[in-house]
Amino acid sequence: VVAERLDRHWIAIDRTPQTVEILEGRFERSPGGKPDMTILKTPPERSDLRITHGPLNAARLRELLYDRQDGMCPGCEYEVPRHLLALDRMAHPKRGGQDVPDTFQLLCLHCRAVRGRNNMDQLQLQLFRKGILMA
Repeated sequence: VVAERLDRHWIAIDRTPQTVEILEGRFERSPGGKPDMTILKTPPERSDLRITHGPLNAARLRELLYDRQDGMCPGCEYEVPRHLLALDRMAHPKRGGQDVPDTFQLLCLHCRAVRGRNNMDQLQLQLFRKGILMA
């Protein structure tokens, strides 16, 4: 499918020479003809990983999340000092998660350890059973 025909501004593909030949052949046989395309030697910089004033890094991400969560742990719902919060992926990339700020959260160290690979519902159920989280 041609990205341009789907109103996309760019598309990434495997850049092996064989893939480029296959792609060019398909475009030549398509009704719209061969589109204007550029083959890059290196991948472009990802724009979806940027925060307002510079590239995303762990320190800026923690700062952004701490402000967004008002210092609260979404697991136990307690206010926790910044240095006792751990960066946590809500969905691992193997399960569809992406490296964008909306897919991360800060959990207190206890909740992060209890959660492990479980989802948030399972974490909150465990916290409820321990008497840490009230219904």
